Amino acid sequence: MRHLLLAAMAAVALTGCWNQGEQLTQETVEQIVDSYIQTNAGKVLDAINNHLRAQQEAERQNALDAAFANPLQDTLAAHTPIRGNANAPVTIITYSDFECPFCQRAEGVLAELRARYGDKERFAIKNLPLSFHQNAPPAAAAAMAAGAQGKFWEFHDKLFENQASLNDATYVRLATELGLDLAKFNADRASEVIKKQIDQDMQDAAKLGAQGTPFFLVNGVPVRGAVPTEQFVAVIARVLAGGHAPPAAPA
Repeated sequence: MRHLLLAAMAAVALTGCWNQGEQLTQETVEQIVDSYIQTNAGKVLDAINNHLRAQQEAERQNALDAAFANPLQDTLAAHTPIRGNANAPVTIITYSDFECPFCQRAEGVLAELRARYGDKERFAIKNLPLSFHQNAPPAAAAAMAAGAQGKFWEFHDKLFENQASLNDATYVRLATELGLDLAKFNADRASEVIKKQIDQDMQDAAKLGAQGTPFFLVNGVPVRGAVPTEQFVAVIARVLAGGHAPPAAPA
């Protein structure tokens, strides 16, 4: 930290008076900087914070440039739930976990993007239930089972609304509220077919290096975590300005 203070403040602190013919020593410089810090603590803090923010923004921009230069390749499977305009120029694929609080938080951002871009976007979701979330795999299976009856997104939304009580009783209650065939719903969520679909999603995530949730791909450009809407907007703007094409629709 001391080196950072010296680097950030030396140029400012040494604008004062000193004997121009005198060779400054490190000790003298440190004394001048220490004195400046003591009398200008607020300015020092602002300078450090500005420096760190600029550094972080530069790192973020470099990472974004690299992501656009080398987009990740993902596919939409026949079982992948999709909503929005099938011919939209922008596709956002979400790798999600129904027990993850950050995935729940990100749902608000995705809703903002749907409202903002309308038919310019389509949204897909893949399952990435994390190993330490014991309720995530059965919740994913329940959502996919609801999808087998055309109600994936409705069930998806209700699961996040009921994230604090993910259990069999909740899944049955939600299925009942949505008017699903309960016998089929219960059979499907326990079926090998849906287990294989979730396993395939997880294998896709592993190939992409997605280790946490939420994990997004915007036409192949990764966005990690529950980030602010503005971060998506920056990526989408570049895509719409001539970035990468979206993945093909499933056959």
